[in-house]
Amino acid sequence: MHSWERETGETQRAYEAFKIYRDLGPRRSLRRAAELVYGEGTGSVRRIEKWSRAHDWVARAQAYDDYHEMIRREAIESYERSQGTDFGYRCAKLQEEVLSGKEALLEKIKQMLTWPIERRVESKDGKTVNVYPARWSYATIVKALQMLDDSPDKVAFTNPSGQQSAYGQNPEDVRRRFMELIEAEHPDEPPF
Repeated sequence: MHSWERETGETQRAYEAFKIYRDLGPRRSLRRAAELVYGEGTGSVRRIEKWSRAHDWVARAQAYDDYHEMIRREAIESYERSQGTDFGYRCAKLQEEVLSGKEALLEKIKQMLTWPIERRVESKDGKTVNVYPARWSYATIVKALQMLDDSPDKVAFTNPSGQQSAYGQNPEDVRRRFMELIEAEHPDEPPF
């Protein structure tokens, strides 16, 4: 039994008056409770004061407030825990999607390195008719590798002056560096 419930020996009228007092909240007063129970008049305030002393209304109302504050805090904490769990799940899901995107980009880079830089269209008799440039260059691979590399010690594809020339000008250097990166991450797998 909670202290704010009806006590042994407390009349129904006294308990109903206590509930009105209790439910007034932090600004409660015996005078305000008496006005709500009986209307205006000093005699009614004295009756409320008598019941309050006899049945310890102040402590009972405080216990009621404390109980509801505890429930409110528990509800807030429960909500915040569920939000934190949801946030953690969403972050993990987002990281997984980013990793999947990086893996797909790495596969595309591997395909690009196996294709020629140019596309030759030859006639049936073996003569070269047209040579078309491919839709990518080694600079494209350099940019893609820079996007993939989010490690603290990023692979430097620039020289000290800030120009992208360390690997960007010579296609064989880019291909060699890319192969080194792939082999470093997957030493047990044969190169593509």
